[in-house]
Amino acid sequence: KKESKRFFVEKNNLLQIGDIPAGDSGEAENLISAAEWAIKNYPSQYFGLVLWNHGTGPYDPDLFNYNYNKQLKPNDFFFFDRENKKISINRNIEFFDMLHTPQERGICFDDTTRNYLSSKKLTTALSSICKLRSGEKIDIIMMDACLMAGIEIAHDCSKYAKILTASEEVVLGP
Repeated sequence: KKESKRFFVEKNNLLQIGDIPAGDSGEAENLISAAEWAIKNYPSQYFGLVLWNHGTGPYDPDLFNYNYNKQLKPNDFFFFDRENKKISINRNIEFFDMLHTPQERGICFDDTTRNYLSSKKLTTALSSICKLRSGEKIDIIMMDACLMAGIEIAHDCSKYAKILTASEEVVLGP
């Protein structure tokens, strides 16, 4: 069952706030609406935005027939390096060959609708959120998703955020 939830975060406590209809995480309007709700209902000196889910870095998933139903396993991207006794990224897999194309990026995949935020949708949402904040930049954007710390994403976010934190590598899910 698809759900959307809002939480109020306190020290050592998460409080779910109200029931809301499930939204499509791949639609800019839903991100804008969520930010608008937070800005109006919980005004604050600082505003942070966390985008969580899969990230594809600098390529458009549709160009590579992204398989939304494929369950990736950590072993697909990582291996245990016995010499260093650490988990390392497997740079010998075909996936990394796709990451260096000058196409659109994607984040916040919706497994139900097969939609995602392309770089165009993301910048549309970020621009609108800044307008909701009277033109103020977002204080920090955090992307808990693979491959989103490339120069393309950083450039797009620099117009709308003071700080961006993201991973330039794949993120080990577990």
